[in-house]
Amino acid sequence: MSKIIEITTGLDVESLRIAEQIANSEDFSSVLIDASLDGIVAYDLDIRFTLWNRAMERITGLEASKVVGRLVFEIFPFLKEQGMEEPIRRSLQGEVVKSPPIAYHIPETGAQGYTEQQNFPLYDEYGKITGGLGVIRDVTAIKTQIDSVVSKNRDLEKRVEYLESLLHERKGPRKVCRS
Repeated sequence: MSKIIEITTGLDVESLRIAEQIANSEDFSSVLIDASLDGIVAYDLDIRFTLWNRAMERITGLEASKVVGRLVFEIFPFLKEQGMEEPIRRSLQGEVVKSPPIAYHIPETGAQGYTEQQNFPLYDEYGKITGGLGVIRDVTAIKTQIDSVVSKNRDLEKRVEYLESLLHERKGPRKVCRS
């Protein structure tokens, strides 16, 4: 009879160890999501936010409690206006979709800038799509630097054109003086 008790106790200890590993795994995932420098969101099949990490709070100024459970395009109508509905819907059909940088402005918080986004489908254990995951990178600093370089390049091109026109005027018809 003592062997039965030992086996049962051994199983209980093993079950507790496995449960602890799962709990730690979920905690670890949460820590990773919240520690990410990129915004991470999840949405269900109705395109309603189910996850909002700290980086998204930093980027938008909106807390998770004000966003989770709400429709994506209700909170961010500019996403629809900038053509982001299609990539999000495509992710819900099983595609991984990377979108070009878009401008954002959050009137409630004054946050503004540029982000690029990649959307992935989320699957359950049976392979059925249950929603999507968006990874949002704030590219405002990069976009600002690129715009500055492009602007300086345009200025230089205008100066070169001007100098070429001056040079052309000087090289115009010349009179030969003979004495």
